[in-house]
Amino acid sequence: MSAACASMVDDGMIRGVLATVDCQTKVYAQGGYLALTQGSAVFQTALTALLTIYVALVGYRMLFAQGNARISDAPMIGLKIGVILALVTGTSEQFELVQEALDRWWGPLMQFHGNPIPADEDPMYLWRIKSQGNEEARQQFLDGYVPQIHELGLTVPDPKLRKRDDGVWEYTEPDWDELKHVVTGHGPKTEERLAFRRRFLAQEQWVRDAVLAA
Repeated sequence: MSAACASMVDDGMIRGVLATVDCQTKVYAQGGYLALTQGSAVFQTALTALLTIYVALVGYRMLFAQGNARISDAPMIGLKIGVILALVTGTSEQFELVQEALDRWWGPLMQFHGNPIPADEDPMYLWRIKSQGNEEARQQFLDGYVPQIHELGLTVPDPKLRKRDDGVWEYTEPDWDELKHVVTGHGPKTEERLAFRRRFLAQEQWVRDAVLAA
């Protein structure tokens, strides 16, 4: 354990344990990333881009209940990232698998930031829950990651996607009806998510009882 992380154990048992685990995780992650990318700018770019895409996909799946991500899944997530890196730098057949995944997930990624409501009409922005409007966030995403996707040799599955001379990205309008259908509880995994939530709440009732009794 690093000295900086060890100093957190004096913050109270539960808070100290959580803070120490969080700190130590960051130390390992930073060390592993530096070890992987040291001496290879191309590999660093590829790893950064793929990590970002993967985190975005995990975030989407959690937001729309298309997965049951847990802390214990972290090693498998890391393994999957390694597999993606191997595929994108492997044979043409392996590369095609990554391209197919991008084709399948591009639509949800474009929906992720929400419908193009003006920022001054968005309650989430007005209440300072979000720091920028939906379209601004989507433009920032495209600005940051479309070039990296292209650098990896992948093709964005949107023939209308282009950056205008004024710096604004044009793209095919996402399917907002599909998004609304999912977020209002009518998605393909809604019942499975609710069943998992009920099972988890019953299974971990003893933890809540112990914390409340402390």
